[in-house]
Amino acid sequence: TIADMRRDLSRRGMILSDLKFDPRRNGRLAVWEYPDQSDRHTHLRYIVSVDAGGRSASSDYSCICVLDRYWMQFGEQAAVVAEWHGHTDLDILAWNAAQIAHWYNHALLVFESNTFESREDLFNKDGDNSEFIFSEIARYYDNLYSRTPKDKLVEGVPPRYGFHTNRATKTMLVSNYIATLREVGSAGGGYIERSEETINEALIYEKRKDGSFGNIVGKGNHDDRIMTRMIALLISQEIPLP
Repeated sequence: TIADMRRDLSRRGMILSDLKFDPRRNGRLAVWEYPDQSDRHTHLRYIVSVDAGGRSASSDYSCICVLDRYWMQFGEQAAVVAEWHGHTDLDILAWNAAQIAHWYNHALLVFESNTFESREDLFNKDGDNSEFIFSEIARYYDNLYSRTPKDKLVEGVPPRYGFHTNRATKTMLVSNYIATLREVGSAGGGYIERSEETINEALIYEKRKDGSFGNIVGKGNHDDRIMTRMIALLISQEIPLP
């Protein structure tokens, strides 16, 4: 009914209200630096990037990374300040990412869109598949990354949310990450990584014989963390300084 729909929309709007960090021993969100509440008006300070996996224990992990770009305006490095890592449903992952982005001063939220676009069936609730998750979230969170050119948006073309990974864009991600690491010491070169697991993923990330990129195939080897860093750092190069 209309009343049920209104109540449901109201609940979803409340998802992004009154957010705070609640420390737990078994929590999936690691926080190295809290959002700077005294600096809520610095535009494009934080980027939140999302790599989606699956919900079962045997599937790929999902990862949400928060990159703080504040010191880039002074020629210093960006820094990873928070990370969520684990298994969950894709729609819950998307809402969790929106919560984290909103908590970090309404950060630019960048979804790696491939998994979402290929598993839209997982968003269906009670047979209702009328809304795609990004458009649904955009109703409540307006700082989503869109790959639709600005001139097309002006013409009225609907935005295509998320960063789409293909052979060309994957090469861009890897090349930019290599350059970022190589230019440590130069103005803005490198970045500050807080996760040892991410470093381990980077050490086994390779270009395969067929030209594809990924971690060395093996039990327990994943590239979800390193993907969020590569996406955040590439987008960070595309947008203005804070």
